[in-house]
Amino acid sequence: MKFLAEKIQDIKLAHQGMGYWMENPEQRLHPEGHEYYWLGGKWSTHEEDEGSDVYLLEKGYVTAVPIHVNHLTDKALLLERK
Repeated sequence: MKFLAEKIQDIKLAHQGMGYWMENPEQRLHPEGHEYYWLGGKWSTHEEDEGSDVYLLEKGYVTAVPIHVNHLTDKALLLERK
């Protein structure tokens, strides 16, 4: 589930949008001694359709993106819950 820390409109099921980070993750060392990766850089988006998570996030919705929609449930039930 993804959402921005602003006023929330509603919760929507969505498909994954085309946005991506233009820079590679940066490997860092935590003070406790373990390595982790910091994702930074410039976020790049494409023109998104109204059913994508990127589009809906920009409109104030919380989004959930099923990994395998076809295996999650039948299409009619998924459309009913949108």
